[in-house]
Amino acid sequence: MTPKTVAAHSAEARVRRYMCRLWTNFAKYGNPTPSHDESLPFHWDPVPMVDPKASNYRLPYLKITAEPQMAMDPHRERMAFWRQVYQTFNGGFTNANFER
Repeated sequence: MTPKTVAAHSAEARVRRYMCRLWTNFAKYGNPTPSHDESLPFHWDPVPMVDPKASNYRLPYLKITAEPQMAMDPHRERMAFWRQVYQTFNGGFTNANFER
């Protein structure tokens, strides 16, 4: 398999640099975007705790592109499907029991 050539100033190169930095920061600090890292022009907010009494849940995520930004509810239809499955068989996704 031949490695793909990526131009140094391309969008792909920028995503690659961001991904390397995010993983390195996570391994080193436990946070992909620590406040002291000024090389990243964005902040990855952690996913909030789920309120078991809430009727709906909004899932924030980092959309990783050449211009990363926080976004909301990735793949909304798939998430709704799995929430319905958990509701039907487990009484909701906050009540899931993964023990065997």
